[in-house]
Amino acid sequence: MIVVDTYLGEQFPDHCSTQEFMRNAGKSLLADGVIVVNWLSENTQKRDNLLKIIKSIIGPVWQLPGLKSRNVLYFASTRKITRPAIISTATKIQAEIPFENSLRQLVQRLQNIS
Repeated sequence: MIVVDTYLGEQFPDHCSTQEFMRNAGKSLLADGVIVVNWLSENTQKRDNLLKIIKSIIGPVWQLPGLKSRNVLYFASTRKITRPAIISTATKIQAEIPFENSLRQLVQRLQNIS
């Protein structure tokens, strides 16, 4: 998993939303790897451009909006994955991951935005 959480205050650095950055991140992913981008900005044009780049280089994008924050986590993988597969995996591993909330309920909130 590669996590991109690079805010400087409330600004997402421009160089982290380029095709070159995402290509390099994609090259670093294992076959079953996932890239996660934390998004906080209200700049919809910049967000839409970033999502377009992620989709074209990595693959379909899923989003998980924060419940108590403005943050949105965007997930992408080169592997084609479905909501039932994500929920099934979360159900299998939730006992192994100490997490305050149900991992299964968390992943049920994921939305595919492809």
